[in-house]
Order: sequence, then structure tokens, then C-alpha cells
Amino acid sequence: MVSGGAGCYRGRPMRSPPALLTILAFLAYVSLGLPDAVPGVAWPFIRETFKLPISSLGTLLVTSMGGYLVASFYSGRLVNRIGVGGVLAGSGALIVAGMTGYALAPNWPVMVGFAVFAGLGAGAIDASLNLYAANHFRPRLMVWLHGCWGVGAVIGPLVMTAMVTSRYGWRGGYAVLAVMIAALSIAFLFTLRQWDDDPEPVEGAPPPPAAVSFSTALTDVRVWLNVLLYFFYTGLEISVGAWITSLMREARHVPEAQAGTATAFYFASITAGRFVIGSIANRVPSELIVRAATWLAPLVILLIWLPKSYSINVVALMLLGFLISPLFPLWMSLTPVRLGPAVTAHAVGLQMAAASLGMSLIPGALGYIARWQGLEAIPIAFLALALIVLTIHEFARRMTVR
Repeated sequence: MVSGGAGCYRGRPMRSPPALLTILAFLAYVSLGLPDAVPGVAWPFIRETFKLPISSLGTLLVTSMGGYLVASFYSGRLVNRIGVGGVLAGSGALIVAGMTGYALAPNWPVMVGFAVFAGLGAGAIDASLNLYAANHFRPRLMVWLHGCWGVGAVIGPLVMTAMVTSRYGWRGGYAVLAVMIAALSIAFLFTLRQWDDDPEPVEGAPPPPAAVSFSTALTDVRVWLNVLLYFFYTGLEISVGAWITSLMREARHVPEAQAGTATAFYFASITAGRFVIGSIANRVPSELIVRAATWLAPLVILLIWLPKSYSINVVALMLLGFLISPLFPLWMSLTPVRLGPAVTAHAVGLQMAAASLGMSLIPGALGYIARWQGLEAIPIAFLALALIVLTIHEFARRMTVR
């Protein structure tokens, strides 16, 4: 393993990506986090503007998620046709169109329509960035890249809060986000060809295999194992954040402020873990990190399920967030190794689509479990999800291409 220049990483030749592209990739992931956490701040004011019931937020989120899924699913084909640079520039423009549409929408149906643009842009930029990073970034940069999403998720609500408390309102908040993301899209446009420039081959390296067709990728059982891995993992990660406050408030009678703080600690530990673990990810084998995390996670979840102590539960939540924080980026980084470079472009898109579905469907399914069996069944569901992730991961690891 080397820190720069030409070298061999995980058995495949790799050169360090240009510093400018690395910085742009980090900024792009910050931009992905910017709008994701904003609806929670803006929604009360949007409701008041359009005179909507509280449940209408679901319509906006589902519409955006639909666009995200479509873009992620087909991102491999887009990258093979127009390159990573073209997808990044185009997807940035779609997000800007979505944010601008939000800011200017004269009525609710128009705003929902623009959610399609926002979702398409987010799905395409997320999948193409992960594909680029999987092929060019060593583990440290990959984990830090995903940590940048958390930075954006903090900045976005602060920007919207500043706007809704000023005379510009929620429309001004979305306008500011549109301007910020537009600046990034222009940078993508000026670096268009650099994202797809193949470096000079490392001496002695075999030529890369030709990319397989999308239909061929769909017949690869290894691809589907990784798709399932992302589906259940993101379902677990988001479900913990979505349900832990309800569990503590309604089942364990923890005061509201303390219950909400526990959720904040969980998400903060995920962001912090990505930067801390990322700092050692080049020196510790990725397989060792992800295996340790997948084996330890069920044990930590037992400390959320069995003790009814707030202090123990919060410590366990923070430990769980820290442990699982590198899983998503490191699995993405391992995709070319586990599946082979010929199928990576399609696999990354499918994995991102599966992740989006998992974070949408599984938390909702846990809601039905809680209604049927009570909220104390939720941590048992967390444990079941962690064991499913562990099992799928072990099968996927053993079927790695050698």
C-alpha cells in the first residue's frame, strides 16, 4: 500500500486521484447532505404556505425517492455512455432545478413535480460519485467522503433555519441551496473530462476488462448478495435513528429531551466514526474492519434491548453508530474487488438503489411490528436485522472474485 503516486492496492493497480477532483468529490457529498435534512425545518412553513395536512410531507419524500431510485438503478448505463463527469454535471443541474423549483413553486402540485428532478439528480450524483470513489479512492478517502454527508446534513438545517427566521422564508432557504449546488455543478462542468481520463497504465498491470451488459450483471448472484447487503444494512442504520426516540419516550418513559438527545448522539457517532476510522483505514485491512463491525454489532444491540437503563442504552447507541459508520463506504470501496471491475458500474448503481429502498421500507415495516407487538419489539427487530446483515456479508465475502 502506498500513500501517493502509482502503486498497488488490494491487489489492483491504483494511482492517486487529482487533488482537485478529490476536493470536488468531498464538496459534492456535502451538497448531497444539504437538502436531505432540510425538510424537517422547512415543512411547518411549507404547510402553512400551501395549507396542507401534516401527512403531505410523505408525498414529497416518496416522489423524490422515486426519482432517486430510477437514477440509481440506471446510473451504471449512464456512466458507460456519457462518463462519470457527464453524469455529475447533469445530475448537479437536476438538483439545482429541483431546489429552484421548490423556491418558486406557485402551488403544492408543482412543488411535488420538482421533487422528481431533485430525486433524479441526487440518485445519479450519489451513484456516480461512489463509482468513481470505488475505483480511485483508498479506504481512508472513501470513508471520509461519506463522512462529508453528515457535514452537509448539519449545514443544511442551519441555512434553512437562518432563512425561515428572516424575511426570506423557506423559499429563500431553497434558493440559497440552489446557488450553492449550482456553483458545484459549474465546477463539474469545467472538470468534465478529468473525471473520465484514464491514467497511464501502471507498469506490468493487465488491461482492464470490458464492462459487462446490464442484463449480464443482473444474472450475477454476487451482485444480488451485495444488493441485499445494502438493503438490510441501510434499513438497520435508519431504523435505529427513526425509532429509538419513540422506544425511549413511550415504552421506557424517558423524558422527551433525553430521548431526542439519544438519537442525536447516535447520528453524531456515525459521522464522527467515519472521520476517526477513516484515519486508520489505509493501515488496517478493510475486510478486518467490516468483519469486526458486523460481528460486534449484534452484541452491542443486546445492550439496547435488554437493559432498561438510559445511560447504558445511550452508550450502546453511540458504540453502535461508531461501529457501523464505515460499513457503507468500505463495502463500496470493496465492490471492484469482490465483484470484479467489469460489473462494478452496474453493481454500484444497484447497491445505491437497494440502499434507498432499505431506508424507505424497513423503518416503515418496523412500525407495523411495533403496532402489532409493542415498541419493545423494536430492538429485537434491530437484532434480527444485524444478524441478517452478518449472514449476507459472510456469504458475499466468501464469493469474492480472486
